[in-house]
Formats: sequence, structure tokens, C-alpha cells
Amino acid sequence: MNICIVSGKIQQRPVLIGDGKAMKFTISTRYLYGTTERKEGYASVPCTVFNPSDSLKQFLSSEEVKYCKGVGRVHRSSYEDKEGKKIYATEVVLNPESIMVRTG
Repeated sequence: MNICIVSGKIQQRPVLIGDGKAMKFTISTRYLYGTTERKEGYASVPCTVFNPSDSLKQFLSSEEVKYCKGVGRVHRSSYEDKEGKKIYATEVVLNPESIMVRTG
């Protein structure tokens, strides 16, 4: 199964693409690592939402919204840049009905 839960601070405000049919943004998530001494790190997770509702676009674009949580799937894609070099990208495609937001 390919199920992913992402929760964290909105790092990059949403950008609408494809006439508003998709929305891309980045969430900063915290993780713990280490076996003897617990350390903490942060990761920037690129996220995409397809067919977001108007209210979701408005909520995520608001400066008041600081945190976001959602369920989705990990998606890997590739494309060629201007020089013909193959670029790989990994992102989380979130289900628009699963997204919860929280203010500051």
C-alpha cells in the first residue's frame, strides 16, 4: 500500500497551476532519529493537491494558517530540463478531503 500522512508547518504558500486544477506547496515536518541519543531533524515535503475546493484554496493561501495535516500517497515522476537532463521528483499527492488546517 502507498499511504502517507504528512503533518507540519506550511513552509511555502500554495501555488495554483493548471487553471486552479492543482495546488502545490511545501510542508516542513519534524522527525526523530538516533538509537542511543534521540536527535531531531526537519524535512521539507513537497505536496500537491488535485481538484482543490475553493474553500481549501482560500484556507491554505491565508496567512493565518500555519499548520497542515493530510493523507495521500507518495508519487515519483521525471521530466527533462532545457539541457535534456532527466530530473526526478518525489512528492506527496494529498487527498483534498483529508486536509486539516490550523492557525498560528
